[in-house]
Amino acid sequence: MADLEFYLGTYTASPGGGIHHVRLPGALPDRAEIRLVAEARSPSWIAALPNSRILLAVEEVEESDRPQLLTFRLGQGRLTRTGATALPGSHPCHIGVHSVLPLAVTAHYSDGSAALWHIAPDTGTASLLQRLQLSGNGPNMHRQEGSHAHFATFIEDGGCLATTDLGGDAVHFFQLEMGDRPKLVTRQRLGLPSGSGPRHLVAGSDRLYLVCELDEKIYMLDRRDGVYRVAEALAPFGTAAVRDGSLSALKLSPDGRFLYVAGRNQSAVAWMAVAPSGDLHLCGQIDCGGHQPRDIAIDPSGQWLIVANQSSDSLSLFRLDQHSGAPERIAGTINISSPACILYPDGWPTLLMVGQCADE
Repeated sequence: MADLEFYLGTYTASPGGGIHHVRLPGALPDRAEIRLVAEARSPSWIAALPNSRILLAVEEVEESDRPQLLTFRLGQGRLTRTGATALPGSHPCHIGVHSVLPLAVTAHYSDGSAALWHIAPDTGTASLLQRLQLSGNGPNMHRQEGSHAHFATFIEDGGCLATTDLGGDAVHFFQLEMGDRPKLVTRQRLGLPSGSGPRHLVAGSDRLYLVCELDEKIYMLDRRDGVYRVAEALAPFGTAAVRDGSLSALKLSPDGRFLYVAGRNQSAVAWMAVAPSGDLHLCGQIDCGGHQPRDIAIDPSGQWLIVANQSSDSLSLFRLDQHSGAPERIAGTINISSPACILYPDGWPTLLMVGQCADE
């Protein structure tokens, strides 16, 4: 059986934590090999710049602690830090990268802002191009006192950026214009139901799927005449009243046939079949093998699902049935402190398990 390899961003309460490389020989959790490859302060989201050897990470710390956008170059079996650039926001929690252009967008949770960056593919140098400020609030006074930019992703073949505002119950769409200098131009603000708390979204073949953290629903968004609208909604863990919703990651299988979502309140993963029409059909749910799953990831082959259980300091591995999409738990637990983000850098060179972390 093939080995599995991926990168992991973690929350760090003390020095010595950061970005790890994880290898599972024979896809067996009990044989996990874990190596710290780059020290960083709570790199809760990591991303690979396409067509390069550059890895990006944000430090999810408050503004007074001066969060940074970190860049690393992969080579000689190690990650070498190439840059550390101050971020214009507080508690950055996500990075969206363009599929073709050397562009990235960071989302800053606490102050509800986002920033567009040019990333040099050879050196990893980050240059700020534009800062965006969201504005809004919602009925949940503990979670929605103001805008909270939680996620940013390029859609429509890279021509549009979608940013979720958990605090303002909205998804903001920006047109990417190139010209002499790339810039994002406001196109649409899509309001969601009051108190829903939009968190993450993924693009299917004909529609967008949006997971809302606070009302624990998935919304299906259709685009008509250039405008996005809510088509339908589905509650993957049931329709009972939610007091303090906490859905987290949302991932689509590589073939687009199944959608997976993690529920932190339920400590479970639910999966849905995607019909040819784009409609979702709830298939079931399974215990995630830990507590409070913050992120989930599917390997490029579509055969394996990894769950990052933040509160139980562990990772769980599942084999995905290629016909039904059902996850089957593989025995064993991978122990690691506060896992936050899993990255399968599809098409990247494999990180050899030699050498030590380089932080120059």
